[in-house]
Amino acid sequence: MQLDLQTSPPSPEAFFDDLFDCDAARAGHVVQVSRLDMERFVGRARFEEEMKARKYTALLNRGQIFVICNNKDLRLMV
Repeated sequence: MQLDLQTSPPSPEAFFDDLFDCDAARAGHVVQVSRLDMERFVGRARFEEEMKARKYTALLNRGQIFVICNNKDLRLMV
């Protein structure tokens, strides 16, 4: 997911609604968000709290966060 900074959500609740209101999230797939957007709109502690509450896994790589929108087991392949 790439947020439009001109129309970005004004609250943490709106941020999470926007992030998870897509076909990929509803189907249990992966969504993507910028680390800077996450920190700007909700902060790391609130983001981690939400991921734990949903039992989702979030991965950070090169400034992008990849959220696996299910609680299935993960296995690192390579």
